[in-house]
Amino acid sequence: MSFFNRGPSGRFGLPSPTVRPLTLLFALGVLIVSIQMGQIIGRSPDDFFEAIQLPALAVIALLILRRPYIGLALTLGSLPITELLPRLPFATSLFPVLGGLTTASYILSARFGGVTYPKITLTRTHIFAIAFVVWMFISNPTVSWLEGDRTWMFTFIQLLALVFLTGILLREPRAQETVMWLFALSAVISGVVAIQEVLSADEFVRGNGFLGGANTAVRYFVVAMIFLFHLRTVQDNNLLKLLITVAIGVLALSAIYTFSRTGFVILMLAMVLLFLGSQSLGGGKRLRGSQLSLLAVAIIVLTLLVPEEFYVLLDERFLTSVQEGTDTVGIRYNLWQTGLNMWFDHPIAGVGIGQFGANLGSYGIDLLDLDEIVREAGAHNAFVQVLAETGIVGLGLFLGMLWFALRGLWRGTRSPDGRTASLALTWFVTFVALLVGWLTMHTFYDKVAWACIGMATYFETLATKSSEAAIGEQARASLDLTNSQQRES
Repeated sequence: MSFFNRGPSGRFGLPSPTVRPLTLLFALGVLIVSIQMGQIIGRSPDDFFEAIQLPALAVIALLILRRPYIGLALTLGSLPITELLPRLPFATSLFPVLGGLTTASYILSARFGGVTYPKITLTRTHIFAIAFVVWMFISNPTVSWLEGDRTWMFTFIQLLALVFLTGILLREPRAQETVMWLFALSAVISGVVAIQEVLSADEFVRGNGFLGGANTAVRYFVVAMIFLFHLRTVQDNNLLKLLITVAIGVLALSAIYTFSRTGFVILMLAMVLLFLGSQSLGGGKRLRGSQLSLLAVAIIVLTLLVPEEFYVLLDERFLTSVQEGTDTVGIRYNLWQTGLNMWFDHPIAGVGIGQFGANLGSYGIDLLDLDEIVREAGAHNAFVQVLAETGIVGLGLFLGMLWFALRGLWRGTRSPDGRTASLALTWFVTFVALLVGWLTMHTFYDKVAWACIGMATYFETLATKSSEAAIGEQARASLDLTNSQQRES
C-alpha cells in the first residue's frame, strides 16, 4: 500500500516504507483533535461546528496528500458555495489553505514519493502570465505588497501557482471531470437557493444563492451548465443523463433569476458556442441529435417557466438602460470614464494594483455621487481596471496572456482524441463566457478563469507535441521515399 496515490489513472506511487509513519501521524492527529472536540462539545454545544473544522481539515489534508489534484477539485468546486465555507482563525479563507496543501502535496510526491510528473514546459501563456505579475510588482512595488486591505502580490502569486498546478495535475480527463462534477454540484445547490430567494420574496430581489452577489452567481451558474453539457456526453447511464438534464434546467433558471444583463448574454452565448464548437471538434466528435433536442427543449421550457415580469424587467434593465445609461449602467459608464482618467495621468504604470477604489475620490468627483464613490471599489470592467491600475504595459501583457490562453484551448479542440477535444471545448467556452462577463465585472483575479489559463498551457503543450510528432513522421516518410527512389535509380 502506498500513501501517495498514483493519481486518477494509477500511474504514480510511493514505496510503502515511507507510507506508514505519515499515515499514523495523520491518524494520531485526527484522534487527538477528535478528543479535544468531544471535550469542547461537552462544555458548549454551540462550539460544535467550530470544533469539527480541524478534524475535517485533517481528513481533507490526508486526501490531498494522497491525490494532489483533489486539492484543485476542492478549491474550484467550493467556489459556488463560498458563503458556506468556514472562516478559519489562522487564514483569511479556506482557499489559501487548500492551495498550500495542494502545492505541498505536489512537491512532496515529486521529491520524496517517486512520482514522475510531466516536465514543466514554459508556454507563451506562462510567459505572459509571469510577466504580468512581475510588472504588477515592479511598476508599483509598495502598493502591491503593503497598501490596502489585501496583499495583492500574494493573491496573484497564488493564481500563478494555480496556473502551473492546473496544467500539471489536471492532465487526466478523469481529474478534469472531477473538478467539473464538484463545481456543478455546488452550483446546483446554490442555484436552488437562488430560485427560492426569488420565489419567496414579496418584492423584487435578485437570486444569488451562496455567492453573496447576483453578478458572480450568474457567471458560476453558466459555467456549471457548460461543465454539465460535457459530463452528459460522456455518460452511458440514462438515469444519470436525465438527472444532469434536470440540473442544467435548474442552473439555467437560476441564471435567469439573477436578473443579470450580462448573465443573460453569456447564457445565450455559451449555448451558441457549445453548439457551433461541437460541430467542428477533433476526433470526429459531434453534437448528436439528442443533444440538439436537449438545447431546444431547454430553451422552450425556460421560456415557459420564466414569469412575464422577467420580460418587463429585461426591457427595463437591458434594452432601455443600456441605450440611455439609466439604472446601474449609467454608474458603470462613469466608472469606466473614471478609470480612463486615471490612466491618462498614469499611462505607463497605472495607479497601482488594487488602488482603483482609493483613487475614485480624486478622479471621479465630477462623475459620481459621494455615496457611489464610497460604495464602489472597482471599475465594473476588468480591462478598464487593469489599464487604470497597471498601465498600458500591464494591459498589453494581460491581453497577451488571454490571447495565448484562448489559442491554446482552441488548439486543444483539434485533438484527434474525441474526449480530449470535448474537454478543451468545455474549457474554451467557459473561458470565453468569463471574459465576456469581465466587460461588466472587474474580478480579473477569478480562480475559475485562471484555472482555464492553466488548462490552456496543457492543451497548448499537447498540441505542440502532436504537431512535432506529425512533422517528424512526415519527415521520416519523406526520407524513406527519397531512399527508395535512390535505390531504384
